[in-house]
Amino acid sequence: MATGLGKTSTAVALVKALLSSGLTKRILFVVDRRMLAKQSIDDGFSLISREYTSSWITTSNFRTRKNASIHVIVIDTLELIHSDLASNFYDLIIVDECHR
Repeated sequence: MATGLGKTSTAVALVKALLSSGLTKRILFVVDRRMLAKQSIDDGFSLISREYTSSWITTSNFRTRKNASIHVIVIDTLELIHSDLASNFYDLIIVDECHR
């Protein structure tokens, strides 16, 4: 999809449907820049935040925010903490705008 057509909004709708149906419990949303992580939390997942918690994961807050339903992470941070993650920690991983 081209820029501005609603990829993130589509992902948010998918995440809400999967969480509300019980098919997933924890979702990882990977982006390639901090700006996109902030935008995803503020403009995307905030729409469903009353029902499902979302958190921007950094190397310093991962352990304290493990219980959020939706983790938004910059790919560089994921590279640093991936060894701390169990292979079955996330039920779904969505990669948004990661062109590298």
